[in-house]
Amino acid sequence: MKGLLCEYNKLKTNTLLYVLCFIVIVFIAFCQYDAVRTGINAQGYIFSTGLATLNILGTVYIIFIGAFAFFNDWHWNTYQHQFINISNRKKICSLKLLIILMSSLFILILVVIFTCGIHFMNTGSINGILPDKFALQLLYTLLSLVFWGELAFTLTALTRNIVIGVLIPFVVNNFEILLYQYIGQKFSRFLPSYNLKSLLSYSFDNLKSGSMIVFPDIGYGFGIFNHIYLFVLLTFFILVNIYIFTKMEIPS
Repeated sequence: MKGLLCEYNKLKTNTLLYVLCFIVIVFIAFCQYDAVRTGINAQGYIFSTGLATLNILGTVYIIFIGAFAFFNDWHWNTYQHQFINISNRKKICSLKLLIILMSSLFILILVVIFTCGIHFMNTGSINGILPDKFALQLLYTLLSLVFWGELAFTLTALTRNIVIGVLIPFVVNNFEILLYQYIGQKFSRFLPSYNLKSLLSYSFDNLKSGSMIVFPDIGYGFGIFNHIYLFVLLTFFILVNIYIFTKMEIPS
């Protein structure tokens, strides 16, 4: 248990360092950008742009978090000590997945605090600090981060290869869109990034053309199917990971 907590604290420290770098980037961008001059609705603009940026940059980081959450202990052969000290293997798996959730939530909270602070510094007021769909933007951003982190964790656990665990989620997240024109929307709706982008495109619809970052609607279909699809996939990842941890043989 102490080892897992130590691992989480280390990941949290790395997350903080990443956020500090992220803050520098977006601060410079925000200071050089005037949404009002371009005719964009300024209500919640900085808040939404910060979360949208997190969906892009944060995804890369959380993929590494998910992959390393499994691979570190496998590489150093420390799972055998965890299995001895903690009798329930499912508990170890749950704590590993909790690291992904807590890291995603931690970086999300920091970005929210920072973007709200930037808005107040620019306007001197809290009026218009949040967009109309701020709750959905928070929820779907967290869902996106957790999804890619758990996918990376699952692939790394299945293959015992961190390169595969990092590369496949990165490629799917960034290049899946290239398939849409060939397979059509009918089949695209069964792909993970399509469903996540459907949620993000709907919730971030206040970021129009001319904004720093947009989630363009290229025919995404927002609805109950997206939620069921992602829920089923996440549940599948969890069950696969529990099975792997239950049956995993650790070399002596």
